[in-house]
Amino acid sequence: MDTEKLTTRSRDAVSAAIRTALTNGNPNAEPVHLLHALLLVPDNPVAPLLAAVGAEPSVVDAAARGAITKLPSAQGSSVTQPAMSGGLARVLADAETRAQQLGDAFVATEHLLIALAAVQSDARKILNDLKVTAEALNEAFAQLRGPKRVTSPEDEGAQSALDKYSVDLTAAAREGKLDPVIGRDAEIRRVVQVLARRTKNNP
Repeated sequence: MDTEKLTTRSRDAVSAAIRTALTNGNPNAEPVHLLHALLLVPDNPVAPLLAAVGAEPSVVDAAARGAITKLPSAQGSSVTQPAMSGGLARVLADAETRAQQLGDAFVATEHLLIALAAVQSDARKILNDLKVTAEALNEAFAQLRGPKRVTSPEDEGAQSALDKYSVDLTAAAREGKLDPVIGRDAEIRRVVQVLARRTKNNP
């Protein structure tokens, strides 16, 4: 798949998966490396998605790390840059297809997790053994993100950067979460007039 179609966090996760394979002397980067890497990405939305289907992220990660220790490995000078396994390539292709079907322009970390639960591999076995299925993740993902779509590399399915780092005051006012401003009508009107001016004097 085209890595330009990955969100920044997804790209970080794939890079971390390859680094993990290299660190462990594994000749190939496997889906289980990606499962472990997804839980390493800072502020990732994968942990809440796992929690939403009743899985403990730390338990999933421990199982992934255990599976990594059982993979073929080399040591010393025989360690080479890991290649992407066929299994991992299938996971990435499946994630891209799912993103397109959901109307997303980029592949977010949630798409990768759902693909890991769907495509035959050690990672799928780990998730399925913990009662985490692609169907359950899909359903939880749809509920968590609502109508949002991944439209830029900085977005994630459940939460965009704008949602994460800002407060929607208009929505809060509609929901009655802001205290009403009582009195000061003249002052408020004056502030609006000043702000609406094309040019403003320095105070």
